[in-house]
Amino acid sequence: MNSYTTVPCGTTKIEFDVVDIDYDVPVNDALEHTLALWTSDLLLYGLIPFCPAQKLVSVREALPAGTYNITLDHGTYGGGTTQDSTYQFTTTQEIPAGGGIRHTSMGQYQSDGYNKGQITAGTFITYDASYNIIEQGLVCTEGSGGTSLGTTTASNPTYKTEAKLNFTERQFYGSNRWIHSANKEWLNSDAPGAASGQIASWWTASDEFDMPVRSTLPGFLHGLDPAFRAIIQKVRKRTAKCIADGSGYEDTEELIFEPSMTELGYGKNNNISETAAKADGTLKTELAWDMFIGASNRYYWLRSPFPSYASGERYVDPSGALGNSSAYITFGVSAGLCLG
Repeated sequence: MNSYTTVPCGTTKIEFDVVDIDYDVPVNDALEHTLALWTSDLLLYGLIPFCPAQKLVSVREALPAGTYNITLDHGTYGGGTTQDSTYQFTTTQEIPAGGGIRHTSMGQYQSDGYNKGQITAGTFITYDASYNIIEQGLVCTEGSGGTSLGTTTASNPTYKTEAKLNFTERQFYGSNRWIHSANKEWLNSDAPGAASGQIASWWTASDEFDMPVRSTLPGFLHGLDPAFRAIIQKVRKRTAKCIADGSGYEDTEELIFEPSMTELGYGKNNNISETAAKADGTLKTELAWDMFIGASNRYYWLRSPFPSYASGERYVDPSGALGNSSAYITFGVSAGLCLG
């Protein structure tokens, strides 16, 4: 049976299970030992997404009022081609640098098949640099009038011609890349809560396509017992990347993190062991947490992406089974950390 510890956090307490000893590699080379903990109860269930739906176009230089077009190449959800065409729209107001463009149906899953009419039935929305809507309901038609903004796709970078264009799956369902996760931002912030209706105090754009989370919640670290916080150590973690991000993996330094498929005993993710990484780029282990027990009675996110999609993220369901769903969904957040 796991041992556990209860830590004061403001007016409440957070309970942690001990899941392993010396599993992780501290960033601080002077430390020899680590104690891995994981929250016994899920946090923020139904309150924040793994990642909100993102921009389709990042406006790097101001776009004057006029007609623009975007081409889809393998742009249908899942990488199909039946919605592929060039689509145009006309703005009546300038979009400033730092602003963005979204479409209301590009990248959307359709249960009854895919056709171009589903794209032209949608509309374009433009935003300023503060994420305020400038115009919405901009009519979308097939056509190549005006200025081309380039070609984009569902998830495979082979078909995307412009870095300023996002993958269609991400513009509709959010990004499944852990480093862009709203959960990661919340877990590693000690910011106090924001006012009602405002952008969350702990949120900042992690890339040029990010759209904000609006929340009054303070960051996870806010109010956490200072003596406990002082002994939390950064460790190196490996996380798989999906096709949109070049597949393979990335190693990151993590203070507070969500667990991975491998750590919870679900094996490799697209042949990647998502475990403890060393500074030299090798893994310390390919095994699961030694003392991890059981599942929650709710859905909770992992940091592991579903590799063949740009927006699919791994979760654990109430039965303990592994699943995947769209990153913009608000499942529970689970926190892992290491004491040293």
